[in-house]
Amino acid sequence: MKRKRWLYGGIAMVLVVLAGAAIYQGGVIAVDAAAVSPGAITRTVEDTAVVQAENEALLYAQQNGSVAAVEAQVGQDVKAGQIIIRLQNQDLEIQATQTESQIGQTQAGFDAASAALGRISIQLGEARRSLERVQSLLQSGAASQSEYEQALASVQVLETTEKELLSAQQAAQLQLSGLKSTQSEVQKKKAQLTIIAPSSGKILSLDVKQGQNVMPGQLLASIASSHKLELKAHILSDDLAEVAVGQAVEISAPVLGSQVLNGTVTQIYPRAEERQSALGVIQRRVPVIISLDTTGNLKPGFEVRIAIQTKQESDVLTVPRQSVRTTSGGSKEVLLIQKNRVVIQPVETGLSDSSHVAILSGLSAGDIIVKDASKDIPAGSRVNPIVK
Repeated sequence: MKRKRWLYGGIAMVLVVLAGAAIYQGGVIAVDAAAVSPGAITRTVEDTAVVQAENEALLYAQQNGSVAAVEAQVGQDVKAGQIIIRLQNQDLEIQATQTESQIGQTQAGFDAASAALGRISIQLGEARRSLERVQSLLQSGAASQSEYEQALASVQVLETTEKELLSAQQAAQLQLSGLKSTQSEVQKKKAQLTIIAPSSGKILSLDVKQGQNVMPGQLLASIASSHKLELKAHILSDDLAEVAVGQAVEISAPVLGSQVLNGTVTQIYPRAEERQSALGVIQRRVPVIISLDTTGNLKPGFEVRIAIQTKQESDVLTVPRQSVRTTSGGSKEVLLIQKNRVVIQPVETGLSDSSHVAILSGLSAGDIIVKDASKDIPAGSRVNPIVK
């Protein structure tokens, strides 16, 4: 029995060796193949975008406060200047009351100093005239030195009082100016608590509720002043090098079904913004605005996929991307099939997209190549190309 097992094992090994020799000496390998054909290559930058009204106004809180009243509803048509939200801020109310009271007190002090200054001015004028008379009489011997000194002292006292009153008046004037400036600033801040529609349009969103506390910079509402829609995308700064105003854009979304909309890049913002990705990575992205030729059934707030066509070459020879491989020296080559044998063919490539690459030289239309150039197929191997 043991001898039979050895015999069977030996026969199997011989068969394997013979099969290997048959392949080496002329066996045929079946491979997936592709035909070199003319076509177009379009390179795109793909990302997501959000649908928004072309003239959408975003209303932000400019002051701390709480929502006292929401005087509109989502979808409501409003007119320019119409009140949308009222905020309240108790600190501003207290500051406004205190400032008004201080203005009243300071104004009263200014008025009193002005009135006293008027009286002193009259008295000082009379005292100076009296001093002149006494001085004249003193020279003629009709008045004593004592009378002259008394008249002079009266003038000096009134002059001192006048200076003090002028100083008090000026101080009150400066304080009054500062208080009125504060009052104007407080009134401006209070006015910012009333959120109004900057233009006529339709309310797209109300992002706060009555009683809610808000902070400066918090979004309160958005209003579309136009029924025309556009897209706003945030493109990675690394991808922006090839994006330019005027480039065509294809738009797709589940809500559109099989329909693909067309658009155009109309604006590229001058600076990047920091945005956090879904994975929590901070990225530098640049806002890009895209106009729509037609809107389909898109609505503001919908998310869509965009493909910005950055470069295009038409009527060029194309092959699948996986059909081209890079050598250790950095050159490109394909596995060309000629008379059912593999030939290593150097090529010069051009523009590429997600699925194909342009061939500038090295191949002709109709040539058959191995579809996957990563396969280890030696030059000269016999193959059976299966073109798909």
